[in-house]
Amino acid sequence: MGPVVTLAALESLQRLTGVARIFAERCLRDLEWRPDVVSANLASSLESAVRDAGQLGYDVAAARVRDDRSGTPYVVPASKESAS
Repeated sequence: MGPVVTLAALESLQRLTGVARIFAERCLRDLEWRPDVVSANLASSLESAVRDAGQLGYDVAAARVRDDRSGTPYVVPASKESAS
């Protein structure tokens, strides 16, 4: 049974190679990096909010994102311990 499985795997890899070539020729060949679009996408990424949520808590991270998108400055709320 080993040779049958090996032959089937080889045929699948050959088909996959052909599909990858066609995909590259028809879909990727003329693509170009647009630094302005890359910068805009990175600036609107929520990656830092996800990281902050683990350290500061969800509410603080969500408030930062909301304030960043609305243009209002983020103010760190006083902690309960420092208020007492």
